[in-house]
Amino acid sequence: MLYLEIEPNALHFILIEGEEIQHSVYEMQHTLTFESNLRNAISGIPQTNGGNELLRVLMCSPGTAMSLGDFSEEVAPDVFSYCFPNRTKENIMYQMIPESNAVWVFGLPQEQCKTLEKKFGTVYYASTMAPLARYLLHQTRAGERKILVNCRRGWADIIAVKGRYLEIANCYQVTGPTDVAYYTTAIVKRIGFNQSKDECLLIGEESLRNAVHTELTRFISHLEHCPDITQELLGYLH
Repeated sequence: MLYLEIEPNALHFILIEGEEIQHSVYEMQHTLTFESNLRNAISGIPQTNGGNELLRVLMCSPGTAMSLGDFSEEVAPDVFSYCFPNRTKENIMYQMIPESNAVWVFGLPQEQCKTLEKKFGTVYYASTMAPLARYLLHQTRAGERKILVNCRRGWADIIAVKGRYLEIANCYQVTGPTDVAYYTTAIVKRIGFNQSKDECLLIGEESLRNAVHTELTRFISHLEHCPDITQELLGYLH
């Protein structure tokens, strides 16, 4: 199965064959269109097989959570537009987070969807936030509160849960570990994080995790680095 993770500055191609994971990265050239960047990436990355394989696209971009009781396909676009008024001409999509009776609503520019479907044919779209939330919910027992910080280049995904309740889930644009610490500590204060027992999990690229860890040790007592959880996260997409 081939996965394409779309970040603002890079395209990540992940090919899974059995237990083997192949990961290649193409750095986006912002002077080029998305279509040109994708064409260049496909020509230089063998995992794409020239662009003719079933593709699952993972979006690394902000979205919003809705309770399952409030959600409907008709309402979701209006909720998304209210939360992100500057993001127009996007295809609005959603994913279930059954552990929390919630739905994650996200978008992808229509032109990017057309380009991907033209190149790959059958495409399945997903957000990286939903599997991150589901992973964290499965790591949290009743009555516990945990925060997960996913460290990415230029971005941080921060999710907070208590038991089976999804408290906060958002993507933040950052310039470095100090920004990540700022957003994380703001959430800690907002939700009433208990320093004596609540945990913060760090995932993502090792060098970024270590830098964020150094900043957060001043504010959070229990920090835990997670091993590579790629397989587990992708498992929540099926």
